[in-house]
Amino acid sequence: MPAYADNYPASTNNGPVILTIDGLNEESCETEYTMELDAMDTETDSLNVVDNQIDDIMAVDVHTDTFPSSVLILDTNILISNLDFLKSLHSLLRSNLCPPFGIVVPDIVIRELDAQKDSNRGISHLSRAALSWCLDCAKSSNSLVKFERSSLIDAENDDRIIGCAAHLQSKIVVLLFTNDKSLAIKAESVGIQTISTSESEISHLREIAGDKSSQASRYSS
Repeated sequence: MPAYADNYPASTNNGPVILTIDGLNEESCETEYTMELDAMDTETDSLNVVDNQIDDIMAVDVHTDTFPSSVLILDTNILISNLDFLKSLHSLLRSNLCPPFGIVVPDIVIRELDAQKDSNRGISHLSRAALSWCLDCAKSSNSLVKFERSSLIDAENDDRIIGCAAHLQSKIVVLLFTNDKSLAIKAESVGIQTISTSESEISHLREIAGDKSSQASRYSS
């Protein structure tokens, strides 16, 4: 049986990795994925996602000739549990004349959010809020959030995210943003760098995006 890594191409990037997170693989930087539903602050008007506009989101792909040469790829759990941070990060990126990186949402992430938006669980309103933001980004002409399809149509969801990242990594620098340790292990095993929502990594991301506040630069030394 072939090794897991045999299913994905090795990275061909020989240039500098812009999104380097200090202590990325240290145990202290790992965080458990927790859904603090009561603590999430979502806007009421963001829950009204029009179902037939999901395909509009999926019609947008990354054009690497005009998009930043480094991208942050989002896992579903990040959009659900850290939407406010993503909105803030996107605003920082858009304030840059030359954004250091863009944000990519794989197609399967949109499908997962769409599947969860009508569930009876408390996660449904968070999924709708995330979909609403994605739709706004897809419609915006100056958005730095793009959407990419995976060629691994019949694969498991995690493998489709990795497939999307591996495809982009053959052209540009990628960093996978996830709190799913299983997905992170799979990604790292095939040469895809990952980041979680630990405080130090979040601060470093904001600093790279252009936040010069003391909070963002706290871990830069």
